[in-house]
Amino acid sequence: MRYRMPIALMILSVALIGTSAAQSDTDKDVASVKSFNQAYEKAERASDVNTMANLWATDGVMLPPGEPAVVGVKQIHAWLERNRPDTTKVQITGNTYNWKDITVAGDYAFQWAPTFFDVQSTDGNAGAHISGTALEVLKRQPDGSWRLLRSSWSTQEKKKTRGGH
Repeated sequence: MRYRMPIALMILSVALIGTSAAQSDTDKDVASVKSFNQAYEKAERASDVNTMANLWATDGVMLPPGEPAVVGVKQIHAWLERNRPDTTKVQITGNTYNWKDITVAGDYAFQWAPTFFDVQSTDGNAGAHISGTALEVLKRQPDGSWRLLRSSWSTQEKKKTRGGH
């Protein structure tokens, strides 16, 4: 009888430590997904197609709105290249993803976001504000890094702007 209380406390302590360690791992995973997101968004703002393609899994699938699926990193790279903005004429002045519900389950991460893009002509006379949504699945690689496995997005609204306003 006298051992019941210490054993119960020991079991509770081990359970709490395990929960704390699992929470810590989850927090680290979410933080690493957020770092991935920052790297991708930075490459996107710079129209850096090579970096963006390198952040895709080799068996990735891109689902652009109104187009057939783009399968495999080589095809994704080609799609990104074809759709790269002509930086002599326009620049991406803002791209914001408000990622929600970043969920990590084993070697997969799931996230969705309202998205906002601002594009400006290099002469400053015209631009556009584009909003939409995105849904992504990322896969952890053997080295611990994340790569895009699936990505789908839509555009809800496009507003022309003048002089960036």
